[in-house]
Amino acid sequence: AKAAPDGHTILVYGSIAAANALYSKLPYDTLNDFVPVVPFGQTPLVVITGVGRYKTLAELVATAKAKPGVLNYSTVGVGSAAHFGAERLAVSAGFTAQHIPFKGGEWLTEIIAGRIDFAVPPVTTAIGAISDGKLVPLAVSAAKRMTSLPNLPTMIEAGLTADAIYPFYTGAYLPAKTPHAIVEKLHSEVMKALA
Repeated sequence: AKAAPDGHTILVYGSIAAANALYSKLPYDTLNDFVPVVPFGQTPLVVITGVGRYKTLAELVATAKAKPGVLNYSTVGVGSAAHFGAERLAVSAGFTAQHIPFKGGEWLTEIIAGRIDFAVPPVTTAIGAISDGKLVPLAVSAAKRMTSLPNLPTMIEAGLTADAIYPFYTGAYLPAKTPHAIVEKLHSEVMKALA
């Protein structure tokens, strides 16, 4: 937000709109200090658990409902996509769970170690451990199945409503005072690169 508005400093972020709701004092105004350049798209979230814990999303939900507030889930912090995804799942499915925020990669190792019950991170952060058989995916938080995990059901296919889906979007932003011509040029070049 304070960078020179010359197009050389680019913010790539997903939860920019949530920052004002999460923090009372920010050194920038998310609505007025940035201009959107291009959306990169939606990254699906995936409900994961440790090996030997739950076989299906329905089993996780049934356990959570039977033991209100006993299950826990991990994230990289308050306001992260994983936090919003897990809360959206809990509210939609009608259960409560304890949020355990971490500041680094411990959120993942704690699930693998069996000390955390589940998480709902962006698939990109969990796909390696899923592929290595260290995590069990239960459902994808998206409207359709992922090509990288074609046998994984969506939350809707697993028995929940569309309310359970948390869409995590990522985009590029520039300082708000960046000249329109620079914003348009960057938009055009990024769109060419993504095509």
